[in-house]
Amino acid sequence: MENAEEDCAQFYDNNIASIMEQSCVSCHSGQAPSANLKLDSYSYVRNTIESIIDRVNREEGSSGIMPPFGAKLELEYLDLLQEFYSMECE
Repeated sequence: MENAEEDCAQFYDNNIASIMEQSCVSCHSGQAPSANLKLDSYSYVRNTIESIIDRVNREEGSSGIMPPFGAKLELEYLDLLQEFYSMECE
């Protein structure tokens, strides 16, 4: 199980952290994160990945879509988030 967790953390560092930094942490970090949801670390993202995937896959203009401003995330990023979710990191 330890190797699986290491694989999850490495995948996050190599693929997911930059997506979060680019698209999420400007609002979801610090002392007063938007929606009281922090997305600036592996553990926060790991614990909320299902909700993240729901929000980033909503149709443009839909209520609750993330990111709320600018373009929808690129398909490559959506695929990486789905892959991270599929790893079933704990």
